[in-house]
Amino acid sequence: TTASQATDRATSAEQLLAEAEAAKEAAQAQMTQLQGRVTEMNCAAKARKALDKELSELKAKAAECGKLRKRAADLEGKLKEAEKAVSTAGDKEKLLRERAERRVEELLARAVEETKQRKVAEALVAQGQKALQA
Repeated sequence: TTASQATDRATSAEQLLAEAEAAKEAAQAQMTQLQGRVTEMNCAAKARKALDKELSELKAKAAECGKLRKRAADLEGKLKEAEKAVSTAGDKEKLLRERAERRVEELLARAVEETKQRKVAEALVAQGQKALQA
């Protein structure tokens, strides 16, 4: 039974290691998703800069034309929305990055523990085999 239990432990450790690998792949997928969000954030920042430039040009002409004043006010609203979008994207990116980092740390710790358990189980199996041979 000791050899049987050791074999069961080794099998369990192998299953845990497989689960850890799957979780690692999921964490890598999250990192890929994070990279996509960073790209979105960069696009939003570029859009913000473009809107800021257009707003500045319209403010210079606003003194001459009432229609241009209204357009400038509209662009200010869009600029605030773009700034909010950039801020929100940054917050999401930071949160996802922190989650992914924590998950990777958890997976590494779990893999180390599982490796230790597997080695103990292998040692027990070896002892059991020696005992059976003796």
